[in-house]
Amino acid sequence: MRETNSLHPASGEGGRCLKVLPLLWMVAGRLPVAALCFALSMLLPVATSCDPRPYPSPLLAADSLCTADPERALSLLDSLASDTQSLSLRDRMYYRLLRVKAADKAYIPHTSDSLIRPLVDYYASVGDPHLLPEALYYAGRVCRDLGDSPQALDYFKRSLDAMEGNDRPELRGKVYSQTGTLFFSQHAYAEALESFKCSYQCNARQCDTAGLVFSCRDIGNIYRCLDRGDSALHYFREACRLAKIIGRTDLYRGVQSQKASLLIDLGRLDQAHAALKTALQEVARPDRSGVYTIAGKYYRTVGMLDSAAWYYKEILRTGTVYSKETASRHLSLIAYQKKEIRQSMDYWHQHLAYSDSVNRLNHSEEVRQAHAVYNYRLREKETLRLQKSNETRRQQNIWLLFSLSASAVLLLFFYFSYRHRSRVLQYRLQRAESLKAEAYRRSEQFKRENDKRLASLEAEIQSLRHSQENMSAVRERLEKEKKILCCTNRQVELEQEKCRLLEDTFFSSEVYLRFKRMLASSSAPSGQDWKDLQERMDECYGKISSKLSGLYRMSVAELRICLLVKAGFRNKEIARLVGLSAEGTTSVRRRLYAKLFNEKGDAKKLNEFISSL
Repeated sequence: MRETNSLHPASGEGGRCLKVLPLLWMVAGRLPVAALCFALSMLLPVATSCDPRPYPSPLLAADSLCTADPERALSLLDSLASDTQSLSLRDRMYYRLLRVKAADKAYIPHTSDSLIRPLVDYYASVGDPHLLPEALYYAGRVCRDLGDSPQALDYFKRSLDAMEGNDRPELRGKVYSQTGTLFFSQHAYAEALESFKCSYQCNARQCDTAGLVFSCRDIGNIYRCLDRGDSALHYFREACRLAKIIGRTDLYRGVQSQKASLLIDLGRLDQAHAALKTALQEVARPDRSGVYTIAGKYYRTVGMLDSAAWYYKEILRTGTVYSKETASRHLSLIAYQKKEIRQSMDYWHQHLAYSDSVNRLNHSEEVRQAHAVYNYRLREKETLRLQKSNETRRQQNIWLLFSLSASAVLLLFFYFSYRHRSRVLQYRLQRAESLKAEAYRRSEQFKRENDKRLASLEAEIQSLRHSQENMSAVRERLEKEKKILCCTNRQVELEQEKCRLLEDTFFSSEVYLRFKRMLASSSAPSGQDWKDLQERMDECYGKISSKLSGLYRMSVAELRICLLVKAGFRNKEIARLVGLSAEGTTSVRRRLYAKLFNEKGDAKKLNEFISSL
C-alpha cells in the first residue's frame, strides 16, 4: 500500500516533565525550608530542560527524504550509524524509527520485529507522544510482513486510539487503508469497505489526489467482490478521472486493468477491450501477472484463443505462482479445444504442481478471522489454525494420490462436453438453414425464378405445337409442369399478400405507435411494453420469437434487438430503446450472427436473415 506522509516529529518530551512534578511534591513534604530551597535550585534546570528542542538536522533531513527518495534516506541513515552512540536516547529512538520507516517506504520486506517492539514500548511510556501513532503504525506494517495479521490489526487500532483528539488525516488515511487491506485479504468485505471509505475521507480532507485514486480503486474492488458491478464501475471511473487530473499515467493504466476485468464480467466486451488496450500500453514488471491474466481472460472470452494463449505463456515465464496456476489451467483447456491432448495434459500437470504450491503458501499465511482480533484469546485461535493447517496438508497428500484419476475424469468430461456442443451447433445450423429455405419460398426472388421457368416452358410448348412429330406426351408433361408453377406462384402471391396485410396491421397497431412515441419523447419501454410488442409481432409474423429462440437461447437484450430489427427500427433507434450505444447494438448483432451460423459476419447479414423470416 502507498504512504504519503512524514513523521512530523514533535520536539519535546512532556512525559518526563510531568514526572518531575511528583518528585518535587515528595521533596517538599520531607525536607526543611532551607533544604527545600536547595532542592528547588537543583531541580529547576531539570524542569526547564523539558522545553521543546529540535531533533538533529541530519535526522530531520532523512525524514524529509523518506517519502520522496527512500533509498537515498537509507543511505543517509547508514552514514549516520557510527554517530548514533553519541546521541541522546531520545534521538537514538528517533533514528531507529526513521530506519523502519525508510525501509518500509522502499518496499523492503520486514523480517523481524526486534527493532520496532522496543520503539513502541519507548514511545508508549516516556518518548515523544506525537510519534507514538507512527510507531504503532509501522509496528502494524512489520507484523503484516511477518504474516501476523491479527497483531497487525491490533497495532493499527492502537494507532487510531493514540490519535484520538488530534487532527492527523494523512496518518489516519494510511492506517485505514492498511486496515481495509487486511480485512479484504480475510474476505471481511463489510469491514474492509468501511475502512476504505474512512481512508477516502481522510485523503479528501488533505486534498491528496493520488491517495483518492487508490481509495477509489480499493472501494471499487470491494464492490466488485460484493457483486455490485455498477457501484464498482463508478469508483473505477472516478479513479481514472483523478489519475488523469494529476497526470499519473501509471495509476491510470493500473485502474484501467481492474476496470477491464470488471467489464468482462459484466459482458461489456467492447468497453473492456478499450480499457485493456490502455492498460497494456506499458506494463511494469511487478504488474504483468495481474494485467496479463486479465488480457488472457478477455481474449478467451471473445474466442481469440491464440492471443489468450500468448499472454498465459508470458505469465508462465515471468508471473507469480498464483497467476501461473491460473495460466496453466487455461492453457490446458485451450490445448484441449485445439485437440492437442498431449499438450493439454502437460499444462494440466503444471497446473496441479502450481496448485500445490499455492495451497502451501495460503495455508502457511492463514490468519484468524478479523472479528477476533481485539480479544485476548488470539493465541488459542492461532493454535486451532495450525491444527487445521496440518489437517489440510494431510488431505493434500491424499489428493495427490488421486490426481491422475481426476485428470482422466476431467478429460472424459471435456470430450463429452465437446460432442454435446457439436450436436447443438449442428442442430442450430440445420434449423437456421430450414428457416432460410422457408423464407426463400415466400420471397419475390423465388417467384421471379418460377416466372422465368414458366416463360421457358411456354416457349417449349409453342415449339412443340409447330413440330411435325407426334409430341403429345411431352406437351402434356410440360403443360402439367406449367400448371404447377402457376399454382405455386399464385400461392406465393397469396402468401406475400397475407404478409403485407399482417405488416400493415402491425405498423398501424397501438404497440408499434407506442414505441414510436417513446422515441420521440426519449422515454424507455417498460417490461409490459416489451411483452406487448412480442405478443403483437408473434401474431403478425407467425410466432417469430419462438423461431428465434429455437435457433439459440438468446438473452433478453438479444431477443429484443432482433424484434426491433424485424419491426424496421433503425440502429440508433434500437440503441435508444434497449439502452445501449449504437456501437453496442451493432456488436451484439455481429456476435449473435457468429453464434447462429458459426461464421464471422456483420450486423447487416443478421438484419437480412431476420427480415426474411
